[in-house]
Amino acid sequence: MTGRTFINLLMLTQLLFLLSPPAVAFDEDAFISGEYDNDTPSAESDQKGGESSKESNADAPEETARTEIASGPAFSGRFENQLTLLAMKDDTDKVQKHVYDYLLIQLDMDAALAKNIELKADGVARIFAGDAQFGMSEIVPPRTTGRALQQNPALAALLMTPYAFENRAWLDNAYVKIPVGNFLLTIGKQPLGQGAGYVWNPTDVFVQKDMLDPTYQQEGIVAARLVVPMGRTSFDFVAASPDNDFDNWVGGGRFQFPLGPVQFSVVAYHTRTQMINVQNALNGTPMTNHMRLMMGGDAVIDFEGVRLWGEAAYNQVKNEKNYTEAEGGLEYYFPFETHLMVEYFYYGRGPLQQNGSYDLNSWINVLEGQLKMLGRHFLFESLEHPVADFWSIGLSSFQALSDGSAMVEADIKWDFTEDAQMWFMVAKGFGGREDFLANSLQSWLRLTMYY
Repeated sequence: MTGRTFINLLMLTQLLFLLSPPAVAFDEDAFISGEYDNDTPSAESDQKGGESSKESNADAPEETARTEIASGPAFSGRFENQLTLLAMKDDTDKVQKHVYDYLLIQLDMDAALAKNIELKADGVARIFAGDAQFGMSEIVPPRTTGRALQQNPALAALLMTPYAFENRAWLDNAYVKIPVGNFLLTIGKQPLGQGAGYVWNPTDVFVQKDMLDPTYQQEGIVAARLVVPMGRTSFDFVAASPDNDFDNWVGGGRFQFPLGPVQFSVVAYHTRTQMINVQNALNGTPMTNHMRLMMGGDAVIDFEGVRLWGEAAYNQVKNEKNYTEAEGGLEYYFPFETHLMVEYFYYGRGPLQQNGSYDLNSWINVLEGQLKMLGRHFLFESLEHPVADFWSIGLSSFQALSDGSAMVEADIKWDFTEDAQMWFMVAKGFGGREDFLANSLQSWLRLTMYY
């Protein structure tokens, strides 16, 4: 199926549903409360043991009457400060230590306009202090660097360019939710994270999660989104510009439906895939950009206290090799309140080591977010247990099975007030110097407060 044929089918499906009444009335309260997006501070509880954001709203309360009079804006926000220690070996095997801090302020605004229209916006500012600049020799292994320079000595200037975190202020989200009959239209920069997985989401073409903090709030995407709810069934159509650039647009949708105790989603998106080529960067054309058609879906079931899920996608890419992504996992709360989670991920696009190392292009693309991981097979395990009122400890591990490297993470969380948390985390990599997860030791102390 070509991308044009797929978009035509989506438009035809949308037209059919616009001409026919839905099975149940549109539940505006459920949508505004966040059922169809993930922009609330409680995203972690939705992902880890709470009710999934993908689950049914069959038990939701009936819609209450709403005034047609616009109300003034309500303001809230988030304060966050994180002190980080990061240690990595350079090309001489000397450990380079970096200590830096960032301060983040977020201001959220919610306003109820006339005719049940909702306006939401939040701005974020983040500033860094300390040593937040890293040499490329700490990130790219020495054998990889040596091979690249042997092939093209002109790359030396590129490899000497440091990688740094920069101060930034940005509009994280700004969108309106407009009821259109029994449907709901959302326009603007909005949260679009999708999929059933916790760490990895093969069907998500919009955002990429932080491996060490998968529930961290992601920046919104400029998009127009039409949701057609029909009880436990819904259609979700999206046209988006992930890079604020119409040359890299996304169009498609997701159909969610129950089948017995299983909640399914079928999804397809037409987008583009990008890849950096460092050799071409010297000629001023570092990026390749090819059309991509992603088709996939996910399934979630709760069976006797165990939550199981699976998600997969097939990616058809023009002028590149097609590839598959798939993941599956489970979570369970033991009677003694310990929370267990396990997830496996297969990444068909992931490059493999050649002669014991990855190439320079692979490292640069994973650093810039064009590749999710290095390697093909990954495993995540997590245990979390409350040790006292408002205190919990956790232990998790990531394994890159293709090269044998791993990262182990231990943390302590203290919810010292209803809207504030202190989080101390230590993560250590294990494996050979040329492996994906080996060369890092990092720790942070993060204070987050909502107001």
